Amino acid sequence: METSRANVLIHRSDGQTFAMDDRPMGLLELEGVDAPAMEVFTEKNAVGDGDTVTGSRVAARDITIRAKSRGGIKNAILRARAVVFFDPQYTYDVDISYDGVTRTARDCRLRAVAIPSGSLYQPIEITATFLCPYGYLDGEGGMDGVDLNSITPRLGWPYVSMMKDGVLGATASGEQAAAAPSADATGMLFGVYNYDKTVVIHNRGSAPTWVRGVFTAMGPGTVQNPKLIHGDAFVRVLYTMNPGDVVDIDTEKRIVRINGVNALNKIDKASSFGGMRVDPGYSVIGFDADINPDQLSARVYFQIRYLGV
Repeated sequence: METSRANVLIHRSDGQTFAMDDRPMGLLELEGVDAPAMEVFTEKNAVGDGDTVTGSRVAARDITIRAKSRGGIKNAILRARAVVFFDPQYTYDVDISYDGVTRTARDCRLRAVAIPSGSLYQPIEITATFLCPYGYLDGEGGMDGVDLNSITPRLGWPYVSMMKDGVLGATASGEQAAAAPSADATGMLFGVYNYDKTVVIHNRGSAPTWVRGVFTAMGPGTVQNPKLIHGDAFVRVLYTMNPGDVVDIDTEKRIVRINGVNALNKIDKASSFGGMRVDPGYSVIGFDADINPDQLSARVYFQIRYLGV
């Protein structure tokens, strides 16, 4: 990649950061961010020419970063900081910015690092290689969230005119519309409840992603066996939710939590985590429950992902 238009910001899992953006480290080399590592599996044909393709996948990728001091800071200070920062006991998120676009390699592991101890009068060089386990790069902005149900305010009654001592309180200009109604005046509020239990989401990335559904029981009754739906696939949690209970279904990591506690053992055996994969483009995500689905607040999250920068 053309390093003159790129920079890197490395986030360590304890909150520490290390920048390679010409202040004071500048990039010399950046490998492994343009495209994913792709694997194709084949079997040799017993009869005839050629092979049979049995599968393919995006594998984990290595990202190698080489940077050099641009000056403005003593080599000894910069080297001491780098030696402490690059530590294999931590995980790292690597932000790669190129020509105004930023992509992130998440949960990386430090595979190798070299910080030569040459002359203190020569600019220091650092080479670090990270293993990116997911293969894909995340887009900017974190996870997108979409409500699966909502209430839209529409009408209040009385709407405009109000009576005070038998006199209409609103003029054509509305100047007196705020006059207090009589003591026996009553009113009702109406809204439109968007409750088809589905939403269309747009995966704007170039790679597939997975959805995460968060359900909250609103009451007053209980909600039995909530489930997240994508096409013919679903993930169903065999649990009766009391008001205030929260069920969190992370289909990528295959994690289910009830009020923050692991509850993977409560999954319906017919559930399909793999079926919750969302390909680039538009997809319909839904939810339901065996009892009182109308008492659920539901929100779905998904991360936009890319094959490269």
